[in-house]
This record gives sequence, structure tokens and C-alpha cells, in this order.
Amino acid sequence: MSKTKTYINIINWILVYALIVLNRIRGEDIERSITFEDILAHSGYDYLRPPQINDTPVLVNISINELNIRSIDESDMSFSVALEIWQTWYDYRLTYPSWSTNRLQTLDPAWISLLWHPNLYFPNAVKGDLNNIISPSSFFWINQRNIIVFCSRLTLKLICEMNLVNYPHDEQRCGVKIASAIFSDSKVRMEWMYTDKLVSQKFSSLQQFEIVRLENNKCHQILTTLSPLSCLEKSILLRRRCGYYLINVYIPTALIVAMSMLTFWIPPDAVPARVTLGVTSLLTVITKQYQAGMPSVSYVVALNIWLSTCIAFVFFSLLEFATVVALSTKTPGEGDRHEQLLPMGSRL
Repeated sequence: MSKTKTYINIINWILVYALIVLNRIRGEDIERSITFEDILAHSGYDYLRPPQINDTPVLVNISINELNIRSIDESDMSFSVALEIWQTWYDYRLTYPSWSTNRLQTLDPAWISLLWHPNLYFPNAVKGDLNNIISPSSFFWINQRNIIVFCSRLTLKLICEMNLVNYPHDEQRCGVKIASAIFSDSKVRMEWMYTDKLVSQKFSSLQQFEIVRLENNKCHQILTTLSPLSCLEKSILLRRRCGYYLINVYIPTALIVAMSMLTFWIPPDAVPARVTLGVTSLLTVITKQYQAGMPSVSYVVALNIWLSTCIAFVFFSLLEFATVVALSTKTPGEGDRHEQLLPMGSRL
């Protein structure tokens, strides 16, 4: 009988413990919906005024965690990127919800228009879109230290001033510039979230370029009122891959020049063969020059010098053949005139 009571007590305690655990799980699953008033420390929040403390600039930490270079266009000096940018700043006028037990509290992205934010823009961008393909492209959090975390996914077309003198053996430095649209550096100071220079090869895979390194730098930007802005730049050093030009330009044109030199071993009286070989070589090199995809610039690039040199070699081979033919062919009438002068000389 005593054993039966013991078993019953054990079962009862197990059931009570199971109910307690179940209630805790249900309490964690059913989380209270957060409202905008839950994160306000006091009324009268002004979203137009930066959260400065003793007139010191608001520190905004910036990080670009993903950077995918989609294309580079030399014709209009631009490149397209898809990136994920993170912003963090401290706002003492906000408070973390007391009832939340999470390390980060997710906020409604629509509240970004109700809260102060640094109003970032990209000075060298000519076009930009938000990536709203499957889910919203902006995310919004607040942590227990009243730090706002804002993340956005963007697709941008940016200007990149390129120097193509060494094309196709050139290196280009392009960048993503980030600045505050309306706040000067006395109001907002931006810093990279990671102070070390970021070097990675996982960001992009281009067909014509390879990424040498990525750098976190600072830049200078001036408002129309001549007040300086805090500006950051993610610099990208690119090196062009030469494999395409080696296979499709350098090797074919070098073989054509070597083939044009074969005319030196063809007898001078074989005029059709030498002319056909020389003219065909010249036309082929000129065609290659137009098929090389030269950049539309007003100055001479390295590939122009190579192709022009090849054309010059082929042209001079034709000129050499013309000179040989001219020297080896008698002028009509010279032989007869010489024979006519001989009898007159013998008479004398």
C-alpha cells in the first residue's frame, strides 16, 4: 500500500513539473506585440533632431557585410553592385521594452520614418533600388543598450573614374561612397564598424576582373553650404584578367604578323601569292582591331599600340615586296635603247 502511494506521489510531481514547463514554454511563445510607445523613454520625441549628448556628434557605425559586383562598364565609367549595409547608433531618448527578454527586439521597418536616422546617401550613385524580391529589404532592431541597428539591401549603379591607358593590363580603383544627406560632421560622425582593412575574395566573381583587395577609407564631401560631411568609402581595387585578350587578340595577331613575314621567302616573280598573303594579313589585323572591343576613350591605350604595331609590320612587308618588284623589273624600252646606242658607238 505504501509503495502504491509512493508511485502516485511521484507521478503527481511529474505531472506538476510538466505543467510548469509547458506554461513557461507557452509564455515564451506568446510574446507581447511591441508598439512604438514601448520604445520611447519620454514624450516629445523629435525625429528631426540628432540624439547629441553635450553637442558631441552622433557616432554612426557603418558596415558593408556583403558586396557583390555584378558588372563593370568602361563605356560610361560605371559599375553595378548589390550590397548589404548595416548602421548602428545610440539614441538616449529611446528605451528597451522592459517586458522583452530577447537580446535584440525587432522593430517595424515602417518606424524608420518616425525615428531619427542619419539619412545616408551614396554621392557617386546614379541609380539605386531596394531589393524587395521575396521579403522586405530593410530590417530594424533595438538592443538593451538603446542602440539602434538598421540593415538594408540595395542595388546601386555607381560612377567609377577609370584610367584605361594600360588597357587591358590596367588596374582600377572603384568605390562605394557613403555620406549623410543633411547632417554635417558637427552633427553626425560616421566610422567603419571594423577598423581593420577588409580583404576578402568571397564578395564577387567577375569574368574580366579579379578583386585584389577591399579597403575601408574615409572621403571628403561638401554640402552646398560649404559645411563638410562625414563620408566613408569602401574602395575596391580591381585587376583586369588578360586571358581573353591573350587568346583572342595577342596570339592571333602575332601569328598573322609572322605569316606576313613568309613573303620574304617567296620568289619575287610569284606576284599573286605574295600580294594575296600580304593583303589578307593586313585586312585580318585591321578586322581584329575592330573586334577587340576597344573602350571608347579619346586617348591611346596599350592595346591600340599593339594592334597599330602589327598593322605597321604587315604594311611594311607589303612595301618591301613592292620595292623588290620595282628593283627587279626592267623599265620597258631601256633594253632596246641600249642596243640602239651600241652601233652608233662602234661607228665612232
